[in-house]
Amino acid sequence: MIAIATAESQTIDKLTFYRGLLYALRLQLGDATKFFTHDASFHRAFGAAVSYAKATWPGGSGRPIETHEDPIFGEYEEAREMLLEGEQDRLLSLMNPRLQKGSFTITREEARAELDELPHADWFVTLGKMLAKELRSA
Repeated sequence: MIAIATAESQTIDKLTFYRGLLYALRLQLGDATKFFTHDASFHRAFGAAVSYAKATWPGGSGRPIETHEDPIFGEYEEAREMLLEGEQDRLLSLMNPRLQKGSFTITREEARAELDELPHADWFVTLGKMLAKELRSA
């Protein structure tokens, strides 16, 4: 659901942002379906992707998402929220002892089809590439 403020400025709700980022990440992981969700590298990767998203938002002067980084631990409340929303939407599973691994429950094809329904799908693909690259380099 997109709320358009003016012809030049758009906003996107955070759940759409989370879904788009998760769909795009699923595309980039290829045959791998699992990734670590609870360590500092995941939060750094999420922070880098969100920073890039804010800098490149194609919706004009609107902002894609606001984030809050814990100054002591460097964790993002929104990263955890994205994972929990992804589990609620049945995009991924966090069924493991301390929610430390995410496992996608959708195929790449399903992710691509869902992503194509979202506004700015190419932008999400770029964000997914960045997030996947950051996760691999951690």
